[in-house]
Amino acid sequence: MSRMRRLGIMTIVGGAIAFSAATALAGGPPPINETTHVVDEAFGPELGFDCATGSAALISGVEAGIVKTLVRADGSVLVSGSLRGTASADDLPADGTADVVSEFVETFSGLVFSSGGEVQPVTLTATSTILATGQQVRVHFVAQLVLDPNGVPRLDFERLTRCD
Repeated sequence: MSRMRRLGIMTIVGGAIAFSAATALAGGPPPINETTHVVDEAFGPELGFDCATGSAALISGVEAGIVKTLVRADGSVLVSGSLRGTASADDLPADGTADVVSEFVETFSGLVFSSGGEVQPVTLTATSTILATGQQVRVHFVAQLVLDPNGVPRLDFERLTRCD
């Protein structure tokens, strides 16, 4: 998951926390428990990393899946989901033609505690085809971010495995 997408999800989570804290203090509505069905949602182009070629690239694609949002009575927020889709990568310098096409499955969650701490694990598995050679590459990416109540990273881990 790109840092921009993570930032977008955490912005949504932050807004949900502010909403839940305000409604909890005001004796407002019960916690939120929503499911969003993502259907063929386009993304990109966004600057990213082409795991198949090892180059910086413009990534774009389409994804579908489910995203759950739960705002608890204590003000903590959990956003989790599973998405699958296709993506293309135009390695830089971009020429408007895809260099790699991929099919992927991504699972993620973000837990923001009412105290301000966060835990964000992400797993992405993809099968990519390098169009110039027809070579298939399997990619597995795992990331974990843990922040304390002051926003200081306590764990910031990423691992990328590429299998030719």
